Amino acid sequence: MDIGEWIGTFAGILSIVAFFPQIRETYKNPEEAGLSIGMCLINFVSLFLWSWYAILLNSISMLVTEVIMLLCCGALCVLCFRRR
Repeated sequence: MDIGEWIGTFAGILSIVAFFPQIRETYKNPEEAGLSIGMCLINFVSLFLWSWYAILLNSISMLVTEVIMLLCCGALCVLCFRRR
């Protein structure tokens, strides 16, 4: 794996970890989460497109990151809809 893949993998791990506190807070306190459904849906579509782009580039580290982030964002979207 070249240096670019290592940097991409590390950045991906940080991006994934950044979702966890928000998911935890939204799950514990759904009325206090302050998340916008529109933001969640736009972010979900964006992550889907990034995943597609990673497939086109044949970048495994990017694809794994985007798919995991897509799952995290999907969880946030479900929690947002559940709150309404």
